[in-house]
Amino acid sequence: MDLGKRFLLACVRTSSTKRSGTWSLETERFGTTRSEVRRLLTWLSEREVEVVVMEATADYWRGVYYVLQPHLSLMLVNPAHLKGIRGRKSDPSDAAILARAGASGMVMASFVPERAVRELRDLTRRRTELVRAAGWEVQRLEKELEDTGMKLTSVLTMSRA
Repeated sequence: MDLGKRFLLACVRTSSTKRSGTWSLETERFGTTRSEVRRLLTWLSEREVEVVVMEATADYWRGVYYVLQPHLSLMLVNPAHLKGIRGRKSDPSDAAILARAGASGMVMASFVPERAVRELRDLTRRRTELVRAAGWEVQRLEKELEDTGMKLTSVLTMSRA
């Protein structure tokens, strides 16, 4: 599955009924809204998909991944790992290449922690951002005071809680 900003392109790779040892591809385009992702889930379930291979493009993969994760086996792939595999660049060929690479074991899945760990990471990152921003504000205030001729740092210290 190739994830773009405004749409998802899903490609299902199945054994060909016409010739043994060959594969057929079915491609479908989906929107990125919650209802469209649910339609994608239904489409994949109807085709009895065993593994979904997704390219980790910025943060676009998250919404789709989190909706599909409880229902399907997902494999998130780093785009840098696909550079040596890629052919011509287009969304349909990307989706087909992901399907082939996942089926043949040519790519390795990225680690995606469980929800509780993700939430804890987000919380600690946010706290770090807030502490850093508070430090910047203290420095900005000190600079403003020094520009007016007040040198508070030589008289008192500011504690950071």
